[in-house]
Amino acid sequence: MGTFYQTRVEEKTQDLEYPGLVAKGCDTLLRGFRSILQSYALLHLSFTTLLLIEALLTVFCLFFLEGAAFFAILFASFFLTLFSYILITHYFQGKKPEQFLLLKKEFFQECQKHLPYSFEIEETHFTIANSALQCTALISDAKTYILSIPPFTFLEGALVKVGFLLHWKDLVYMQEILLERSIQEHVELIKLSPTDLSVHTSLANTYIALAKAYQKPNDTMLANSPFIDNLYKKVKNKSQEATNKAIEELKILDDLAPNDPWIHAQLASCYHLLKMSEEELREYEILLLLRPKDKDILYRLGLLYFEMGKNAKGLNLYSQLKQLDASSANLLISHYF
Repeated sequence: MGTFYQTRVEEKTQDLEYPGLVAKGCDTLLRGFRSILQSYALLHLSFTTLLLIEALLTVFCLFFLEGAAFFAILFASFFLTLFSYILITHYFQGKKPEQFLLLKKEFFQECQKHLPYSFEIEETHFTIANSALQCTALISDAKTYILSIPPFTFLEGALVKVGFLLHWKDLVYMQEILLERSIQEHVELIKLSPTDLSVHTSLANTYIALAKAYQKPNDTMLANSPFIDNLYKKVKNKSQEATNKAIEELKILDDLAPNDPWIHAQLASCYHLLKMSEEELREYEILLLLRPKDKDILYRLGLLYFEMGKNAKGLNLYSQLKQLDASSANLLISHYF
């Protein structure tokens, strides 16, 4: 279903893009964001190394050296370092939201600085909203949060996982505050043009992006990790809320343009995220009426039929799909058993 789950890029968005806007704004934000994450990673690394050295020295002194005074000094030093580590970490963690909000402010200032004077208010809102949406897509990349240490580059896979576990809240929060601003810009646009299809489409894309920001990345290095799954359970309700809002926007689009396949495909995607199988099935049935020869739609709808026990309908779609793509048909029928 790659063709239908791709995000639509409106012609209007293309017209409003100009050299330097997104590139300069995103570059400033990403460099600042990465710098903050690296500084915190170095803080943790420095204190962890110091604590490990002190612990080893303490154990060595206990078993191999005589002298209670030296052992007591090392023991006290260890707990003093540990207390300092906890205190400093708590202090800097409290400053993080303020640093990220400052980055967001600088990002939008950079965007506005490069806006052409000829832009009207609608064009300004639309451009800023979509700049935030495009920048958000770059933040969850592993290059943003991994701390690359040259002597240990062979541990890159493990470093990606550790970096992600340390910074997953930061990644979610940074995407969240950017997309919230994007949503605000879209709301202002809707007040100016309540029935503009491109605005509702862009807002739906923003809500979908926000829902995905609250979900575990599809990174192979992070897959099949129960611990990471548990982290994202904490923001599951936020993901559902954003998905519900995306559905509402797509329903508006469906009323304004009822025969647009993209709208029904995005609705199906949202229902899939919410595990609403009946609603997802209905959207694919509509899609099949609009695009009866699309093999992706035939496959996905057939799969849903088999999963829901509607085998007769699933076999009927299998027969149709076999005439278009034998390999996809064979993959579909494997789900029948």
